[in-house]
Amino acid sequence: MPETTSKDIIRAHQRRLNKLEIQRAERGAMADPAIDIEIEDIYQELTRLMVRRLEMKEEQPYRSIGLILLVGTGQSRKGPMDQSALDAIKYHQQTLKYCWLVGSEGENGSEAAVKALMAECHHIGITAFTYFVSDPFSIQESFALVQKLYAEELPRVNLSEEQVVADITGATKPMSFGMLRACGTRRTMQYMVRQPSGPSVPIMLRYSLEDVD
Repeated sequence: MPETTSKDIIRAHQRRLNKLEIQRAERGAMADPAIDIEIEDIYQELTRLMVRRLEMKEEQPYRSIGLILLVGTGQSRKGPMDQSALDAIKYHQQTLKYCWLVGSEGENGSEAAVKALMAECHHIGITAFTYFVSDPFSIQESFALVQKLYAEELPRVNLSEEQVVADITGATKPMSFGMLRACGTRRTMQYMVRQPSGPSVPIMLRYSLEDVD
């Protein structure tokens, strides 16, 4: 019997996840709550497996035309703009035309930071769009939103996936994992690394299904 690899396990989880999501969509409000529980469990396991396959490359990403950016609340003592999201925008500023800001709703959400970044984008001539997840601890909701951005919003401004970088740094870990799963192996990702002095700098992330065990 051939050995089962983590790549096989990931693909099996993805097939099962697709079936469950179809069932939930078909049944709507009548869907068995157990479906939601199993979907969330699969997302958690997929995230664990995928994070093991992330490679941080030495090189910085190309300066892009489009940027999908997760936005956190910032450091409470310094304000909502004190976070890597602003550094990410400035890194790509020379070529950046469109920025999709993804924040979280609610009393403890990042709406203030999104609003401030939106104003900064407007000030430097970048067209920005804002989107929010209602649950910042849901991998599934963030995954679905990022998928929608790639499938529906990029074509509206005539951008291809190759012209866009997704930044997984900000917001909560579940939001980052949701973006990670949406980007998979084919979409360019970056992670902002803090420096002892000066702005954070991006490092390219590469996700691979090649066996590394």
